[in-house]
Amino acid sequence: MIAHGCSNLDAATAEQHIAGYLVHCDWTARDLSAGQMGFVYSPSKSKDTSTSLGPFLVTPDELEPHRSGKGYALRMDAHVNGRHYGGGSRDEIHWSFGELPAHASRGTTLRAGDLLAGGPGGTGCVLELAGRRDCLAPGDTVRVDVQELGAVSARITAPEQP
Repeated sequence: MIAHGCSNLDAATAEQHIAGYLVHCDWTARDLSAGQMGFVYSPSKSKDTSTSLGPFLVTPDELEPHRSGKGYALRMDAHVNGRHYGGGSRDEIHWSFGELPAHASRGTTLRAGDLLAGGPGGTGCVLELAGRRDCLAPGDTVRVDVQELGAVSARITAPEQP
């Protein structure tokens, strides 16, 4: 989460603009969006879709003892109906936590409270597990745990009928 307004940041100092970290669960139906967009991922700078956040914000100084590589050595695990679906570590990220706000702020202004999502750790995306795990269905309960950040849990419901 962004601490204060900023724009056109450089990767070397951009991390200073991060207020804290929290668990983020993106509910994008990538199997559906792939057919609508021609690619499985939606545009990186316009991801205001269904999202679960929480359970609390952890400040960068609290995570500093876990710093490793481009991120933090924090275990992430995803479970569906109590079954382990995937996981990884937050130090396996491709873009550092400085590169994310630097990219997002290019040509625009980030505001206090803006959320930047770094993507799933390891095998935390169901689509990436195609053929090895079932897609989510109504009635499934999903829980995402991240060491030091807590967990979010949600039950998948059927779409509302018009």
